[in-house]
Amino acid sequence: MFKTVSWVGSWMLVMATSLATSLVLAQPSKLSRTAIGQTSQASAEQHFGKAREYYANGRYREAIEQLEIALRIDPKGAELLYNLGVIHEKLQELDPAIDYYKRYVLMVGDPEEQQRVKTIIARLEKARDELGNDKEQPEFAEEKPIPVKEPERTKGRFDGWVIGTGILAAVGVAGGTYFGLEALKSRNEDPPTTGKGTSYADLEDNADRAKQMALFADIGFGVGVVAGTAAMLLYFMRDGEPEQAAVGAWEPGVAVVPGGMAASMKLGF
Repeated sequence: MFKTVSWVGSWMLVMATSLATSLVLAQPSKLSRTAIGQTSQASAEQHFGKAREYYANGRYREAIEQLEIALRIDPKGAELLYNLGVIHEKLQELDPAIDYYKRYVLMVGDPEEQQRVKTIIARLEKARDELGNDKEQPEFAEEKPIPVKEPERTKGRFDGWVIGTGILAAVGVAGGTYFGLEALKSRNEDPPTTGKGTSYADLEDNADRAKQMALFADIGFGVGVVAGTAAMLLYFMRDGEPEQAAVGAWEPGVAVVPGGMAASMKLGF
């Protein structure tokens, strides 16, 4: 929390009117310097008040800006240095915090206060060194992946679909062949003639049967061609079944390095 600012004491008042005339003549310049000092002090106090408001509202950057302005106006304001160190320490900005604390120690006259702040400085310097060492170490150590031999793939998959369509193609071709032969047997001679036990009705029956067998033959051959084409596509358009890999799929492993001081350190302020 903020320390109350102790400012430079007020200027000496005008000496008694019983002094010599020469001293009275020098008084206007002293009064002018006193007015300037009081104006600077009021301005520094104004910026310090703003810094306290910003700090109370958690607006630490704005508080730092106001304290730095006040410090430029009053370079001997030791408490300004201390409060700047407190805010930078709260923001875990160790280097500027240590710098402001060291400057404060040089300006403060109380030995006990000096020792107290030196203890803070030593703690922050130790934390800074440990934090620097942590940054040099990798946060994650990745395990090297185990090389896995990719199984070779071959064209042509022989499975139930290929077998089924192949059988259907064979049945279609066989059926087409059978019905084709039957159609040839049933066909009349060219030109068709009656006689020797063959009537006109027999010729018509033979012609009808030949047409029917030919139709069945066409259907059988059509089914055979379509099923055979499907079997070839199912076989050649797909990859063969991959062999079971000897090593399972690689899963990345991560070894977490224990957290450094940046994670565990809690700065006091």
